[in-house]
Amino acid sequence: MEDFEQKAIATFPHSDAILFWFRKADDTLIAIHKDHINALFTHINSQHPDIKWTKEGEENGKIHMLDVEIQHNPDGTLAFDVYRKPTHTNQYIHFQSHAPLQHKLATIRSLTRCAQIIPSTDQAKMNENRRINDALKLNGYPDWAIKQGTYIPKNPRTPPAT
Repeated sequence: MEDFEQKAIATFPHSDAILFWFRKADDTLIAIHKDHINALFTHINSQHPDIKWTKEGEENGKIHMLDVEIQHNPDGTLAFDVYRKPTHTNQYIHFQSHAPLQHKLATIRSLTRCAQIIPSTDQAKMNENRRINDALKLNGYPDWAIKQGTYIPKNPRTPPAT
């Protein structure tokens, strides 16, 4: 895919309009000047008969990539938050299920880690932690398990005293 993309970019007449290109698996996030979106889409779909791209544009200044919502602010800055599809149901391993405790704690750790690393503001982090706590409660998780499983970032190393 990298070779395909590099060839497509190299042969696109307005490649200087591409601000960035980021791909993860089969999802690609491209920032390009709005005047060139359709031309790039047509160009990239003409590169190979078996590779066809789809596109989603910003809606209300937001776009989604995997589990991240990217907000394009009026001042040109970007803000990030956790994204869930509209069909998301908050169903996780129920705490009373016969799954191993380590799987249940890993569910908590995974959710709370995303809450720590994806949202770009403290308010968004607090909101995401609240959503997670509510979802875990709906799935029968007791407070002690939530506390034990919550992801806590490691402290950066402090330089030795001189």
